[in-house]
Amino acid sequence: VSIYLLENPENFLIRQMLQSIDKLSVWEEQPNAFVIYPMPDINTVHSEFGPFLYKNQLIFTSARNEDLVNSNENSFNKEGYLTIFKATIEDENLRSVKKPKPFSTKWIGDYHVGPISIDTNNNKISFSKVKSSLSKKKVHYMRAYEADLIKGKRVRKERESIFNADSSSTGHTSISPSGNVVCFASDRAGSMDLYISQRQAGIWSDPKPIVELNTELNELFPYLKNDSTLLFSSNGHPGYGGFDLFQ
Repeated sequence: VSIYLLENPENFLIRQMLQSIDKLSVWEEQPNAFVIYPMPDINTVHSEFGPFLYKNQLIFTSARNEDLVNSNENSFNKEGYLTIFKATIEDENLRSVKKPKPFSTKWIGDYHVGPISIDTNNNKISFSKVKSSLSKKKVHYMRAYEADLIKGKRVRKERESIFNADSSSTGHTSISPSGNVVCFASDRAGSMDLYISQRQAGIWSDPKPIVELNTELNELFPYLKNDSTLLFSSNGHPGYGGFDLFQ
C-alpha cells in the first residue's frame, strides 16, 4: 500500500486507509465510553436507523412497512419503503418500550420518508422524502421537507424546504435544540456533503458547506446536539471501514 501511495500520492482512498491503520492501535487501547446493546422491542429483520428522543418517545426510521406497489420491495435494496415510527419509552435506560406505531399515517405510501428532526421551539418538523416510480429510467432525488407539528402528534401543511437545490439530493435535516441552526446533507457539489445555515432575525442564511468536515466521499445523517456540537456519519474520515460515527 505504501509503495502504491508513493506512485499515486493524490489517491484519497489509499491515504485514508494508511491513516486508519496508523491510528488503529491507539483506538484499540482506549477504554470503551459506552455500553452498546440491541433493542429487541424495536429491531426487526428490516432496517431501523435515525433514532432520537422526543418527550417520552423514541422516534426512528424503519423499512418494516408493507409496500403494496412493489411487493414489499424497492429497487434500491429490496426492502419496504421507509417511514417514521414512534415508541413510548417505559424506562429511562430504553431497555423497554411499547410496540412502535407509525408517527403519521400521512407518510405511509409508495415513497421513502425519513429521517426526521423536530424543532420544539417553533413546533416544526423537518424530514426527507424520496418519491417512487414504476419506471426504472426516471431519477427521483431526495428532497427536504418541513411541516407544522400540532400538539406533538399531527403533521400539517407539508411543504418543500427552502434548502433544496435542482437536480440534486437534499435531506437528513437536523435542527438544533435552540431552533437557530440547521444542518443537512446534499450531493449538489458531487458526493454527499454537510451544509449548515443559521437563523438570524427569523431568516435563514444561505447554506454553506462545512469544509472542515466534508471529504471526497460521503458525510450523512447529521445530528445537532446543540448549536456548536455536531454528530455525523462518514466513510471519508479515518475509521474502521465503511461509515463510522464522528463528533
